[in-house]
Amino acid sequence: MATILQPEQHSHSSSGGTREIVGFALRWAPFDSGDEYILPQFGITPATFYRRLAEILRDGHTRLDHGVREILTGLCRNRLPDAPFSDQVPTR
Repeated sequence: MATILQPEQHSHSSSGGTREIVGFALRWAPFDSGDEYILPQFGITPATFYRRLAEILRDGHTRLDHGVREILTGLCRNRLPDAPFSDQVPTR
């Protein structure tokens, strides 16, 4: 599995930072599951988790392999079907 290159740590208070959110999403992405662990681990609903993940992917501060970024963006699109997503994602 590809790795996070240089994640910039953002604080989301007790709900987990960038590294934790991206790491969790990467661990569970191949299984298309894991939502039941989001509330106990992060203290937020799955919808909030995926909105934060989408924000992390959009802001471009976390450097990810392009393939990993596409996988995570697809995951957000699947979990948040009503949310608008740009077809362009940062490639930093």
